[in-house]
Amino acid sequence: MAACTPSVDLTQTITDFAVFSQIPELQVYMTPHTHDDVGWLKTVDEYYRGLRNDIQWANVRSVIDSIVGGLIANPYRRFT
Repeated sequence: MAACTPSVDLTQTITDFAVFSQIPELQVYMTPHTHDDVGWLKTVDEYYRGLRNDIQWANVRSVIDSIVGGLIANPYRRFT
């Protein structure tokens, strides 16, 4: 068997890290999204209340409730 040699130049890796660590903080924004085709498979009320899940699972009320709970629990979260 041939000797195993590292394929990474650690000197370059350390230099890359030093350069990267000088880059300003990156802010990432995550945008949750949900979508229902109201009236396509179920009525507005069926989508909202989570009725007739044998057709399609959808419970818009639970999505809204969980989002509101998350916003209340963390004051840094925003809904716009």
